[in-house]
Amino acid sequence: MQITALALRTRFITLAIAIALIIIPLIALVLDQAHYRSLQTTTQQKIEAFLYNIIAEIEVSNGDAFVQDGLLPPVFEQEKSGILAVVTSDKRMLWQSLSAIHFSKSTISTLLFSNSQRSEFKGKQQGIEHNAVTADYGKINWATSSHKKDNYLTAIMPLKFESNNKAIPINVYILHDNALIDEQHKSYRTTLFMGLFTATFIIIISLSLGFWWFLRPVQRLDAAIKEIEKGNKTQIDDNFPKELTSLVTDLNLLLNNQDKQKQRYSKALSDLTHALKTPLAILNTSPLAQQHELKEQLDRINNTIEHQLKRVSTGSSTIWKKHISIAPLLAQLTNAMNKIYRDKQLRIEVKSEQQTSFAGDDTDFMEIMGNLLDNACKAAKKNIVITAQNQPDYLLLTIEDDGCGLKQSDLSQLFERGTRLDNYSQGHGVGLAIVSDLVYDYHGTIDVNQSHLGGAKFSIVLPTQKVIAS
Repeated sequence: MQITALALRTRFITLAIAIALIIIPLIALVLDQAHYRSLQTTTQQKIEAFLYNIIAEIEVSNGDAFVQDGLLPPVFEQEKSGILAVVTSDKRMLWQSLSAIHFSKSTISTLLFSNSQRSEFKGKQQGIEHNAVTADYGKINWATSSHKKDNYLTAIMPLKFESNNKAIPINVYILHDNALIDEQHKSYRTTLFMGLFTATFIIIISLSLGFWWFLRPVQRLDAAIKEIEKGNKTQIDDNFPKELTSLVTDLNLLLNNQDKQKQRYSKALSDLTHALKTPLAILNTSPLAQQHELKEQLDRINNTIEHQLKRVSTGSSTIWKKHISIAPLLAQLTNAMNKIYRDKQLRIEVKSEQQTSFAGDDTDFMEIMGNLLDNACKAAKKNIVITAQNQPDYLLLTIEDDGCGLKQSDLSQLFERGTRLDNYSQGHGVGLAIVSDLVYDYHGTIDVNQSHLGGAKFSIVLPTQKVIAS
């Protein structure tokens, strides 16, 4: 099975999208995780600062401890700020911030001594509360606490104060609602994704524009080749980058050599034609040539020579095919046939758009259509219809007449040289064999069917150069 090659633009865009789908999510994941870790670190540093602020406000007097909350951070003065502070000593609460005022003592107790905290610190809270001597005083311990659907990052710092030769164990708790971190992270994630999406869009557009600029020389080269195919140019004369200079030089050399070779072929074939025609003309004037058997063989030799010369000199063998307009050529043929067959007063209708073109040599086109139109004029009673249509992958040519048509049994012999059928005897001999060979040289097909006009319908399909190349 043949696999169609992807266009360079399609390959580039596919590669850019594939890279974007792989790289951008990885970048988003790395940045997202890095930002979340940064938020956690920043939050812990902020909680540590809060701990030291509260510790600075703890006073011990006469064997008792209390907290002065006059210079504490504002977050502790705001109800439902999400940051709570609690100070305990010997199983009793010395102080709690106003931000925790909406929690009951049982809720605070649950938060301070939750299962997750205990499992992480393995009973250290019990040591802090009941055995202050064994506590790791002055060190911050981190835990997680939960209440209903709320989760808190909890920092605990055990302290020991001396008053009146009495040790006073104190625990300072800071609880930070994780929802605050999640909200900041969610906002950052939205901004990140929007930024990466915008950046990806800009990058793809920029790469597309860059690729268009990169391919401009190739597109100009393609346009120059199309101009040569249309016959508007004979050489590629535009300036190209040095990477394409060698290719352009080779193409121009190929075109130049092709033109020279075609001229040499035309000259050699012209000389050969004259060299063969003269002896044949002399033989035809000989009295012996009037004998039926000998004259038939001389005619056959003459027809064979003409057929082979036309086939060898056909433009379809050239490497580079130019696009020629069909309308003027068909006009020439119809005018010529109307003059030749003026006695029959034929009506020749041509159905062809002005831009319809043929990729090949104009003499080949005239040879193909001239032979078919000549045969149609000989066979037609009154009407002939010529149709020419450019399709995406081929050129369709049809010639129909209202003559007596062809027998189905005779169609297989129609394109053999020298064959003349009884009901089409005036037209079909060497000419149709030449048509068949020319169509074959252009990788086309020719079919004969019954026309709706009543006579024969010749249909020729000539594929485009792209279809032939594929």
